[in-house]
Amino acid sequence: MPGGHGRGAAAACALLALTALAPGTARAQEGEGEAGQTRLGVGYVANVPNMFVGASAHFIPAGLRGWGVYADVKFDIESPADDEGFIEGLTVEQVDDELGHERSGQEGSWSSVNLALVRTLSPELALYAGGGVGWRKEYRQYFDPDRELGVSGLYWVEDTGLSGTYLNGMAGVMLRLTSSVTAHFGAETAPPGFTLGLSLTLPQ
Repeated sequence: MPGGHGRGAAAACALLALTALAPGTARAQEGEGEAGQTRLGVGYVANVPNMFVGASAHFIPAGLRGWGVYADVKFDIESPADDEGFIEGLTVEQVDDELGHERSGQEGSWSSVNLALVRTLSPELALYAGGGVGWRKEYRQYFDPDRELGVSGLYWVEDTGLSGTYLNGMAGVMLRLTSSVTAHFGAETAPPGFTLGLSLTLPQ
């Protein structure tokens, strides 16, 4: 995990905790929550540079004094497993130990589901922190000099040693751009990347 992503997520979590414990902020949020309106938003979200297809939703009830929940699902629509040169059943160990073919590439494919707690700081700004699960499929590309495998000698096999299920940590900010549009900025750990998105607030 890149250090910058981890430090960013940890800083956002710490800020969320401090905000929740601050008496002045709590009193302000109590008044705002009682007088405010429930917010329900849905939209698009991506993990850059790993998953560019995703959907998010956030729900901030008026009666919870500025607290709410955020959820998203993201996935990668392209995978070496869909490539014509992918060979199912052949393992990395077999290629390295028995065939001895030269490795020419490495690529992964991810999907994830997350749930986070939201803390509203103002009508325009909120923080979120939470986590979920990321599913990783990793693949290696090899070159067969005899060109008997794959396409023109290039073929993919799954790297089962790196594929698996990983716990994900995430944190970020929600910035309300207009009365109906909210932008999301954050970071997460599995896969490591930056969370970017836009959502529309549904009418109540």
